[in-house]
Amino acid sequence: MGISDSSYQELAKQVYNTEPAKAQSNGYNVVNVGDSLSDRYTKKQYQVLAVQDNNNDADPTNDNGMQAMAVAPIVNGKVDTTQIVIAYAGTNSADFLDYPLTENRSSINVMLV
Repeated sequence: MGISDSSYQELAKQVYNTEPAKAQSNGYNVVNVGDSLSDRYTKKQYQVLAVQDNNNDADPTNDNGMQAMAVAPIVNGKVDTTQIVIAYAGTNSADFLDYPLTENRSSINVMLV
């Protein structure tokens, strides 16, 4: 069984809520390991297995903006780890951490389409 487009889209949106400040501004709780997330369209439930927010972890050398989580669907009341999904945040054009490191980040030109 695969994951629906709506479920992946919902999970990808929830990845941003791994960052406490972003979750607060979005009006959501911070996403943590063990949390249950759902697709509001299909009503499918997923359990969060792992979370990585490089901006807020203990290692200051990897503050590169990467945010991701591993989830698995809940099937018949049990977490099905044979169907793990990795969801990750996309590029945020407003966040300078989402661009390659340069000596002068202000010189990066972004073309919005």
